[in-house]
Order: sequence, then C-alpha cells, then structure tokens
Amino acid sequence: MAVYRSKRFRIFISSPIEELTEERAGVEELLRSPEIFNPIRVENLPASGDASRRVCLREVAEADAIILILKARYGFVPEENNPKGLSVTHLEYHEARRLNKPVFAFLFEEAQPEPELASFIQELSNFDKGVYRKKWSTTVELAEAALRALFYWIARRAKEIGSEEVQQQVTSEIDRYPNIGLLPVVADPATFEDRTVQSWHETLLDQLRLHCTRRLLPTPYLVDQQQQGNAQPTLSLRVRPASQVGRFELAIEVLDPQQESSFPGPVKFDAALTDEGARFEAQCCLAFVL
Repeated sequence: MAVYRSKRFRIFISSPIEELTEERAGVEELLRSPEIFNPIRVENLPASGDASRRVCLREVAEADAIILILKARYGFVPEENNPKGLSVTHLEYHEARRLNKPVFAFLFEEAQPEPELASFIQELSNFDKGVYRKKWSTTVELAEAALRALFYWIARRAKEIGSEEVQQQVTSEIDRYPNIGLLPVVADPATFEDRTVQSWHETLLDQLRLHCTRRLLPTPYLVDQQQQGNAQPTLSLRVRPASQVGRFELAIEVLDPQQESSFPGPVKFDAALTDEGARFEAQCCLAFVL
C-alpha cells in the first residue's frame, strides 16, 4: 500500500456561505473520504482574534487548490477597504489568481445570477484570463465533479514532477470511485456487424486504455447506447464506410450532458483497417479524453 504524504492537500472551498450551506457541506464530506485531501470551510474554523478578511485570504494563501462554487447570489460585500465593491468570494478568487493557485470553478446549471454575480461569471469566463468552468445541478453531482477535478489535477502534477509515489496514491484512490475513474465509450452498432471492424475497434480500445492508464486518466469502457447514462461525459465512436477498400471514416466526439452540443466534435478521421491504424486512432481518441 502506498505511503501517503504526511500533510494532505489543503483544498479551500470558496462560495457565498448562506446560499450554499448544503452544497459546501456535501463537497467537504466527499473530499474527506479519500485519504488525500484536507478540505477547508471558514465556518468550521475556530474563533480567532484576526479580522475575517485576514482569515479568509490566509486560508487561500495556505491552500493547495481552490474549489469555487457559484449559484445565484453574489454574496457579502465588505464596506471597508474594498474600493471595487467586491464580494468576499470575489476577493478570494482574486487572491488565488494573484498567488497562482489552481481554481476549479463550478456554476449552477439553471441559476439566474444577480447582476454583480453575472459580471463575476463573465470575468471567470474570459477565454485568456479566466478559468475553465463546469456546471452542476445537484449537490452529489457537484461533489463528484469537484473530486474528479482534484484527482486529475494531482495526477497531472505528479506526472510533471515524476513522483511515482503520488501517482500510485492517486490511482488507488480513483479506483474507489467508479463514477470518477471510468469513461463510458459508445460505439456505432454498425461497428459490430463486421468482425474485422469489431476486432479493429477492440484493438483501438485496448490501446486507448493503455494510454489512459499511463497518464492517470479515466479508464475507457464500452457501454451499450441504450444503457448509456446521462450523468457523465461519454466518448462516442461512429464508423462509416469509405470509398477506398481497407479504409473507413471514424467520427469521434465527446457527449457531455452539461453541454448543449458535443464539444469537441464530431471530428472525422480517415482510418486504415490495420493494427497500426487502430493505434493511431487511439492517440486521436486520447486527445478527446485529455
């Protein structure tokens, strides 16, 4: 069994507190279940002689990453030492960005945000200066999305620094959460009508699993289209005949229930009906998983 680091990753949960009490508690509860995170909510901190601003911004500074949750309300706006009239959550976000802390932002699916929050979301959504956001509709969905984001952030971080210990640590934890550690793959039924194409498709999936395992990415597994769930993104592979013998057209896309249309895709590739062609297409699929 892997030896865990003595100090767990500190994850600061930032949001308007009153509006999102249940969601904050749900995220904290799920993040505490792996032996790898130490989620922090300011409402759980002991009384302190320091000013609230100092406490909040200090927790941001000491955190390894920030979970930012937004719904409809902008939140409390301090009157003093706040020339731009920003909410506490907005101030925490600015501090995290100033310190180059990873920020994982989650926006409520059907919210009608207050004008100040709408402006904040617009700032978050800036293509060059903002952060990539995910949407949520239930506390369970939010908590799982937060856990998934943190797992793969740590996995990428471990890969960059070459820490096999941390990689094993993350892998063992991911295995405990099938909804997070697996990636459903649906295939065109026509794929299975031709045994040669079916064998090629199996080779592609085997190669893709190998790539994903090496990179600590979700493990692809084949599901029936009719049994496909709607809760998580799905990789779709669609096969069509090509005019040239021994080749066909493969369309790849990610079906995400949180997106109105597939993103990215569909992207079409001219595929060779060979093992080498299957390995090449597995690399193409890997780009979608990443």
